[in-house]
Amino acid sequence: MINFSPFKALFKLIRYFKKHKIDVIHANGSRVCLYAGISGKILKIPSIWHVRETLKDFYWYDLFLGIISSRIICVSKSVQRKRFSRFGKFLNKKIVIIYNGVDTEIFKKNIYDRKKLRKKLGLQNQLLLGIVGNFVPLKGQDIFIKGFADAKSKYLQLNAKVLLVGRTLDSAYYESLIKLAEHLNLKTDIIFKPYSFEIIKILSALDVFALPSIREGFNRSILEAMSCSLPIIATKISAIEEAITNNKNGLLFDPMNIEQISKAIIKICTNESMRHKMGKHNQSIVDNKFNLLTHVKNIESFYSMTVKKNDI
Repeated sequence: MINFSPFKALFKLIRYFKKHKIDVIHANGSRVCLYAGISGKILKIPSIWHVRETLKDFYWYDLFLGIISSRIICVSKSVQRKRFSRFGKFLNKKIVIIYNGVDTEIFKKNIYDRKKLRKKLGLQNQLLLGIVGNFVPLKGQDIFIKGFADAKSKYLQLNAKVLLVGRTLDSAYYESLIKLAEHLNLKTDIIFKPYSFEIIKILSALDVFALPSIREGFNRSILEAMSCSLPIIATKISAIEEAITNNKNGLLFDPMNIEQISKAIIKICTNESMRHKMGKHNQSIVDNKFNLLTHVKNIESFYSMTVKKNDI
């Protein structure tokens, strides 16, 4: 039996766009882009495909979405290169880079929240390293735990703990992280917490933000941490390198390289001046390049340009 639900949804969407006299359709992701692009072609309304992920879809599917989209926004140069280089100039001429933005008025370190949460976590004078991200293998929490264990074994005076915050999307992986911490005698040094909407309080409590992901498009959480004046240690992948320069505003390590993670942890935990300088530099970078106001202005300008081009 044929399922007509997708067609019904498409027709409803077309009627809605027509009724409300929509000037431009902005599709956030590949799945909705299919409906948005087809609707736009039928109604002769420009549609924008907002691409945030480097992970490629099937060649012909990505190609089709690119063809039916009037313009394409990529959140980083890395996303454009990894996802669309296979299509040459044919689709790349439609692409513009607009980085994610952070509200710098909201994302800033709060001393009161810092003291309150650190007391709740039972911290005294320990440094707190943190990862905020879903508990799935590609986020690399397991690699970071191993690197932290190696750092503690090589530098016995290391007075630090690790806070892992996120949604458990892979329960087997999450359980393996708990067992890994116990196996490495880090049961009291690794703190597991479920995802919280009070991210600013969490970032305020941290001394170092870590992003050991195996793959990223352009991570907004790293920008939020930078806005809160935190130094960064992260995986050396192209998307992250668009925000972090090694030894300048953060420390980068090769993907899944436990030894390099260990060295980065020791280096940043034993150098208070470095942490302070990197944190201040990160705040300045976000203010100047990745703030929400700049992001909104770029999007609005892109809308205007897309609509005008469609009217010609």
